Amino acid sequence: MKGPWTAEFTDTPYEEIGESWVVDGPDGSICTIDCPLDERESVAHLIAAAPELYAACAAMIEWDEAEKNARPYDEDGGRAFHDRMTLCERAFDLARKAIAKARGEQS
Repeated sequence: MKGPWTAEFTDTPYEEIGESWVVDGPDGSICTIDCPLDERESVAHLIAAAPELYAACAAMIEWDEAEKNARPYDEDGGRAFHDRMTLCERAFDLARKAIAKARGEQS
């Protein structure tokens, strides 16, 4: 399923689980968290952050590939270097946001 996904508390009982956390996506429910009660919220936030964590990892790989295939700085006046730094900044911004979401600091 595509993202974004959200973690939400529900007091609607799910079978024998009781109150729980659910992860929803744009196309419907992803999962209901069924683990020890004191871990449900953190697990729900981590699962909900999966699409963003994937995107951050993909951006880091894109940046790494650009670094491995870099042209000399003086060949293009530093344009390729600037482009790689933009990729790097984007990758780390995505990573910071994904980690914050996984920690439950944003949704």
